[in-house]
Amino acid sequence: MDLLELTEVKEYLDIVGDEENSVLNSYINFASEFVRKYTNSIFWEEKDMEEAQRYDGWKILTTNIIPVNSINFIKIKNYNEWVEISTPFEIINNLIYFENKLESGFYKISYKAGWTTIPEDIKQACKILIAWAYNDNPWYISESVSQISMKYNQDIPEKVYSILDKYKNIWLSI
Repeated sequence: MDLLELTEVKEYLDIVGDEENSVLNSYINFASEFVRKYTNSIFWEEKDMEEAQRYDGWKILTTNIIPVNSINFIKIKNYNEWVEISTPFEIINNLIYFENKLESGFYKISYKAGWTTIPEDIKQACKILIAWAYNDNPWYISESVSQISMKYNQDIPEKVYSILDKYKNIWLSI
């Protein structure tokens, strides 16, 4: 899923006409992938998620998608059945902090995560990347089988990193 529409980019760059659409679509795709890889996040539309994971007694569980909007349940595997637990917790991005240390074991988390709309500052970071590429042409574009690959030969604008840093998904080995 691209994080921007072609019309948004054309408006931002003040481009009229369709001659540049192919190049702009390639830039949109690359900018979206850059944001995903840098933040280690998948910017899904909001949806229900469920995952199971091993837990080694820390006070933190992690999820695969941010932001976590709500928790439906957290269960621990007790012998061969899942038992719902009720302990106070706080959600920050993809981390679930527990008030008390939990037992080691397997946990199942059901949660609602993702974006109802892509945040405007994420879109802005993509627009800055695309404008930088379009105006300064720092990317080498080469076609490969069924896709366009891009490599950049200059530094990404610092403003892009400052916007994206707060969206970095944190992964813990637990």
